[in-house]
Amino acid sequence: ESHLAEILARETKMPVSQAQEGQTVEPDHAYVIPPNAVMVVENGILHLAPRPEGPKSHYPIDAFFESLANDRGGTAVGVILSGSASDGAQGVRCIKTGGGTTFAQDERSARYGGMPHNAIATGAVDFALSPAKIAEELALIKAHPFLTTPQQKLEEPLADVETDGQFTEILDRLRTTTGVDFSNYKQSTVRRRLGRRLVINQLTTLSEYLQYLDTHPGEIHELFRDI
Repeated sequence: ESHLAEILARETKMPVSQAQEGQTVEPDHAYVIPPNAVMVVENGILHLAPRPEGPKSHYPIDAFFESLANDRGGTAVGVILSGSASDGAQGVRCIKTGGGTTFAQDERSARYGGMPHNAIATGAVDFALSPAKIAEELALIKAHPFLTTPQQKLEEPLADVETDGQFTEILDRLRTTTGVDFSNYKQSTVRRRLGRRLVINQLTTLSEYLQYLDTHPGEIHELFRDI
């Protein structure tokens, strides 16, 4: 039996409960996975299954993050906090591949650095911060106009006549810096990844992003890595 929900409830004003099969996820609620279970989310509903028996390693965070990436796409956010071992490392890969945003606790602030370290080592973590800074970034991301409508696709605000010239200029910078020409890639994918960089850097227009590239030379490599 786990008392984690009870313990966490002492530290937050949000309702905290142990997750149940078929439960609909609600805003501003915390759900704790039951003992010896695999939990996934599908269409905003939690589903539970018994932990598989046998010698194979058990990775419940990876399983949940993979389902979260499939369910939420570009609006998924995954956070890896202090913990040992490597559970969650593949899960953050899935979230980032789906266009979501990923966090890991800064190893210096983590009592157990194994999980943050392994997540960061994948190259799929956008922010490595202290818990307090993670909370601040989550608040900023939540307010970003590209993510205020859950079903909104990130490429849509970046696909119109007014932004075509700026989009082409960004592709030109990528080609000049990395030697890779993305002009023949699927444009919706490139625009979605570009929109994701705007979210991460708290920008809302391609004009702002071009100015950001001028003052942050390393960002063009981050965009390249994302695409």
